[in-house]
Amino acid sequence: MSIDSNLAVNDTNASSSLRLIPVPKWNRFHVWPTVGALRWWIFSNTGGFADTCVRRIAGRLLIDERAFFQWVEDVDGQHLEGHRVTPSMKNGGVGHE
Repeated sequence: MSIDSNLAVNDTNASSSLRLIPVPKWNRFHVWPTVGALRWWIFSNTGGFADTCVRRIAGRLLIDERAFFQWVEDVDGQHLEGHRVTPSMKNGGVGHE
């Protein structure tokens, strides 16, 4: 694994791109959700968020980008109270390919 200039961790051996984004840098890649919302979901493990989407590596909390968007689809709004989801946000918003 290597850390690229965009501050995301990439596994170059994965068959499809794996991107682990540090929680504080999330909004550099996506407009939604806020870092505060991510931290709350991690703290409360809302809908299994922390178990599903968070990797703890060397004391850092990293969000597995693919797992995050799958989690959003799986919870289908059940745990997103107060966090408005629009179709463009579900598709990744800023920086999502």
